[in-house]
Amino acid sequence: MSRVIIFSYEQIFPEYGSSGPSIRNWEIAKALSRRGHKVTIAERGHSEDYTKNEIKFIKWDEKDLKDISKRFDVALIQESHAVSSYFDKLENIPTIVNLTIPISIEAAADQIKNKKDFFISDGVVPTIISLLKGDFFFCASERQKTKALLYGHA
Repeated sequence: MSRVIIFSYEQIFPEYGSSGPSIRNWEIAKALSRRGHKVTIAERGHSEDYTKNEIKFIKWDEKDLKDISKRFDVALIQESHAVSSYFDKLENIPTIVNLTIPISIEAAADQIKNKKDFFISDGVVPTIISLLKGDFFFCASERQKTKALLYGHA
């Protein structure tokens, strides 16, 4: 049994309904829990700790992440704009990066009117950080894996 922490930059059960990244995190957490792993989800924008289906939910903040290497065996994070703050805290445990999220495409769509900074800060830079600092990766397809390899270090 491993102690797994999954980082979610979105709340898993927000008032307005879950989105793709939070749904993926929840399904991964449930699958790991069914296999006997102790799973915790750290959420940004989280207000109160709770447990659901034997999965613990905590805040994603500096105080709660202190001594992370003593509390968890492995971390999983989705490629996102939040990877920089995430990797600052997780240098001491193996990290799995979920590359199934097309962050470069999402960032490009989000910043289409911002020609000056066009998707570099929120798309390409987090992808490169993920590839340089992550230990293990999973992709949605061989095509996505090839794209990640073109970035450099997957």
